[in-house]
Amino acid sequence: MKILLLLFGLLPVLTGLAHEQSIELIAGTGTQQIFFVDCSELKCDSDSIRLIGEDGADVPFSLDWRYDLEPHADRHLATSGRHIRMPDGFTSRWFAPASENRFRRLGWLSFNKTPGVERYRLNFREGKPASARINPTVRAWWMELFLDPELRNVKQLQSKNELIPLSDGGVECTTTFFWPKSMFCADPRLKGRRLLALARLSGDNECIVFNVPFRNQMSKDRPVVSCYAVANAEHDNAMDNLIEGRIDSSSDELFREPVQSGMHIFKSQPDKRSRVHFFHLQSPPEHGGVEIKINSSLFNLGDAVKIHTAGFGEEQLYTVRPGIERVDTWEPGGYTICSELQDTLGKVISVFQGDSFQLQDVPLGNCNLTVTLTSRRKIPENIATRIFPVEIQKGPDWGK
Repeated sequence: MKILLLLFGLLPVLTGLAHEQSIELIAGTGTQQIFFVDCSELKCDSDSIRLIGEDGADVPFSLDWRYDLEPHADRHLATSGRHIRMPDGFTSRWFAPASENRFRRLGWLSFNKTPGVERYRLNFREGKPASARINPTVRAWWMELFLDPELRNVKQLQSKNELIPLSDGGVECTTTFFWPKSMFCADPRLKGRRLLALARLSGDNECIVFNVPFRNQMSKDRPVVSCYAVANAEHDNAMDNLIEGRIDSSSDELFREPVQSGMHIFKSQPDKRSRVHFFHLQSPPEHGGVEIKINSSLFNLGDAVKIHTAGFGEEQLYTVRPGIERVDTWEPGGYTICSELQDTLGKVISVFQGDSFQLQDVPLGNCNLTVTLTSRRKIPENIATRIFPVEIQKGPDWGK
């Protein structure tokens, strides 16, 4: 066993010589583990991936596409002073040429934790990301909510005219078509969650309106996705259309009646054709992480600093290292708080423990307060760190 653990620890060194990478993944709570491994950023050849537990056993995994905005996109449009797009499934839409592949990245990594094993190794060769490696037995339930995203089962679709299957998935059509309610994964856990729809369309400059008939949290008179797009004039120049919505959490019913969903095609000439290449639905966790706040930025000597936290007990997607994110829920109260008071040169002046402490015997002036939350799990992890510029004065300054 000692020899096995020694070899496991040497993996990063040995694989590095062969132009391979080995990254440690620490498991979170629950049986199913979900990470986002940014294959493009890590230069990961997705076909070469292996997941190995610290016991030396290979672990089955599912590697899936992530449908979302680009990592550095102006998501809320607030920094530029423009209108903030709320996730209403109508105005919250983005589009780009399909050749740019802006809204699809590898890869969500899902696997089941081996009992008693907390550490795993993600081994891969450097190269270009190739394709998803889907394993339905360990895949997260919210990964694909439309059960036939490439529309290969044409018999399920309802249309007045013939739908022509495309060789690489999708259909060509001349008129509106619908799909039944049974084509959605209607899981009750969807209530209150984000919903991202990605449709790839091409055609003869026709307007296409598509919808998902779940109830809409942001706009009660619309389904959660009800968005229009314009198919490109050239069949070989498809457009990707991404729409974000939020599913209603207040209703007992997930679907908004009457249930009829599909591609509504509006055209000026009857012989115009459209192509729907795929239609994906995904409900990923919220972006973010645990938040830390303090009660002020200006203190008198002897004042108490109080630390407030938020985000515990909620499923979140947060960064654990560059190129790697983890889906997890941190337990309320399952952490320690350590605060360091540093001068402007970075020298540590005092160290404090807990969510409240008094500023006694510390120098006056401008300082930085670094607050770190560390988990109390079997393998302690840094949950969050925040640096606050603060000023400490002797007492109240009444304009002297």
